Amino acid sequence: MCLLACGGPEPALREREPAPRVEIAPEPFPVVESEETDAVPVARLRLEDERALDEGLRAAIARGHLPGAVVLLGDAHGTVFRRAYGARSVVPERTPMREDTIFDLASVTKVFTAVLVLQAAENDELELDAPVDRALPELAGHGITPRDLLTHHAGLRPVTPLSDYEGERDDAIRQALSNAWEGPRGRYRYSDLSFLALGAMLERVTGIGLEVLLQRRIAEPLGLRATRYAPPASWRPRIAPTEFAANRGDPPPMIHGEANDPRAWRLGGVAGHAGIFGSADDLARFARGLLEPGPLLSAASLRALRTERGGRGLGVDRSPRRGEAWSPEAFGHGGYTGTWLWVDPACGTSAAALRFRATSTPGTALPRCYAIVLSHRVHPDGAGEVAPLRSAVGRLAPAMVARARRSPQANVRLGVDVLRAEGFARLRGKRVALVTNDAGRARDGAATWELLRDAEGVSLVRLFAPEHGLAADREGHIGDDELDGIEVRSLFGPRTEGGSRRPAPDALVGLDAVVIDLQDVGARFYTYASTTVAVLEAAAEAGVAVWILDRPNPIAGGGARDTAGVSGPVTDDDVRSFVNYHPLPVTHGLSLGELARFMVDARGIEAELEVVRMQGWRRDMIWADTGLRWTPPSPNLRSPDAVLLYPGVALLESTNVSVGRGTERPFEQVGAPWMDPERILAELGDVPGVAIAPTSFQPSARPHRRARCAGLAFTLTDRRAFDPVRLGVALVRALARVHPEAWETERLVRMVGDAALVEGAATSDLDGLMALDAEGRAAFERAAAPHRLYR
Repeated sequence: MCLLACGGPEPALREREPAPRVEIAPEPFPVVESEETDAVPVARLRLEDERALDEGLRAAIARGHLPGAVVLLGDAHGTVFRRAYGARSVVPERTPMREDTIFDLASVTKVFTAVLVLQAAENDELELDAPVDRALPELAGHGITPRDLLTHHAGLRPVTPLSDYEGERDDAIRQALSNAWEGPRGRYRYSDLSFLALGAMLERVTGIGLEVLLQRRIAEPLGLRATRYAPPASWRPRIAPTEFAANRGDPPPMIHGEANDPRAWRLGGVAGHAGIFGSADDLARFARGLLEPGPLLSAASLRALRTERGGRGLGVDRSPRRGEAWSPEAFGHGGYTGTWLWVDPACGTSAAALRFRATSTPGTALPRCYAIVLSHRVHPDGAGEVAPLRSAVGRLAPAMVARARRSPQANVRLGVDVLRAEGFARLRGKRVALVTNDAGRARDGAATWELLRDAEGVSLVRLFAPEHGLAADREGHIGDDELDGIEVRSLFGPRTEGGSRRPAPDALVGLDAVVIDLQDVGARFYTYASTTVAVLEAAAEAGVAVWILDRPNPIAGGGARDTAGVSGPVTDDDVRSFVNYHPLPVTHGLSLGELARFMVDARGIEAELEVVRMQGWRRDMIWADTGLRWTPPSPNLRSPDAVLLYPGVALLESTNVSVGRGTERPFEQVGAPWMDPERILAELGDVPGVAIAPTSFQPSARPHRRARCAGLAFTLTDRRAFDPVRLGVALVRALARVHPEAWETERLVRMVGDAALVEGAATSDLDGLMALDAEGRAAFERAAAPHRLYR
């Protein structure tokens, strides 16, 4: 093997006569109708990073720069982020983009061609620095080498006229190459003809057609299932169309499943410079194959690929871009249709990545990463712009991958994931409304409302927003709105607007189903459960089915509670409200789907209820066991630890104690200007699983807005042993004993739910208070047992 110039006898390339070309048979490879679209990522971007990507993509689509795209980020271990945006087509009709969409890769084809050339060099089928005269007699006499062609220094024109590409394929290639020389050799000029020549050279020296070389030497070794030249008609439903072809008929047809490049198209869609189609998943596998020696290339060939000459590697772009955060080792290529692949074998050494590396966990390995943006910005009229989007991803991706968090290997599938894997078949043909917010996402981060909007055969008529709004970031009453042209009805408006926080009758007219995808937190007084009950009652009256896409109860697996995550007294009948909508313990241990089944039975709601069950979840799991990323369902539940503390700490919310709202640690601390933390701490008693320490803070929210509060901070030390209700009752008891005058308890029973506990707080021991209403809890457990769906 000789990758650089060699002395000695005449190179093997010059000694070999051009071989006859092996043609590919029609549809010789397995046709895969669909690919897995919800594989567990090897790491998870931070929520704020995902939102930055989402906002950038949606803004580009809204500005008309492109109809849609698939973005994929990854490292040497696998995919970190993968999401589809916008539309796959807008002409003749709008169809949603999917993660497994296949694109015309356009000039990204050149990277595949370069790999095939380097493989041929490793196989001694050609030499990179030997003249190409024998294999390419059309270019003889100019001293041109494969390296010149790979780096666009061969002296060839960018293109020749379309008239050169008439007639049989081999004749067209000979004609184009005969007119390609412009000179001088050694000067950089980007040239499609250079890669047309490389493709022809590969076919002539190997005797194998490019499409077969691609399959045998790249697709099969890497397991690429949706990458090939000239895709068959059976792939068309997955392929993104490009633009109207003015040179292919009158009226011009929409190019769909054929090479957008007119010269590659005239060559049967098979050329060295353009014509390969592929999916983001396949391109990710290809990118990983370029990060380290393996089935594609040797270490020496990978180094050669990145050897720079005038801003070019061997078939790849090496030129730096202002403001982008890639390392000096990065390389890749873009395509005219709106495609882009960028690979960085030293991603973690970029300046931006190192800044984030300095704040990450010690010992964290620096990643090797890649970014893929597949779009069809030319659809439908040849316009569009993808360069700003590519640059934005280039600025963000390396640091995002560097600070991505590794995920546990648990394989919990949410209700929306299960429905999605079925292609939303159960909802096909139905007109639906969706109750959701920002936490309503699939496990890969895709928003449920977008998945339903784009689901084939499903008509998403409107959205319903619970407390805190669709963005899950607001306090107080929520008004009606619209999102991406979809009507949004509030289910938490002012009571003066009719007094009801349930869907109005007119909002249910014409619907087949109301779908609910809300992340409940397992506490009796969290309003998403009461909203679910209100929807069930309204839907039953309207004769509309209710579907719940189930999610984990994030606190069911923690705590030394009686059984099955049940703790605290059952609500007294005389303290009913929107937050105390039914006699329940403080923590009920049920998923939202299970709770809805219980409510239909307990309240006699004649609703048609369907729960789309999770897969892989057990109620003994704490949140960290699920492998799911926490997305705050409301503005003050920012982490799983805050959620686990919430049912206990929130018992104080109806009093003059701050629970940390308006600070950086809501529900992870309590305080008041009059509080004596040391005395409270001494009175708390035994609360396993949590470290408690004195603190002070100044909240920006009521009560005690802008006042300095003394108090206690909570840090979980054993999430499985911690019972939030025990902490809450211990706080109630300690405050009643230490501050009987300063602490205002008139409304305390509204959250505690049991007057006996409130009345006995100052005089009873902690274990005695926790034992109150054992009979009520036992009755609840007996009634709830038939409705449990999970172990």
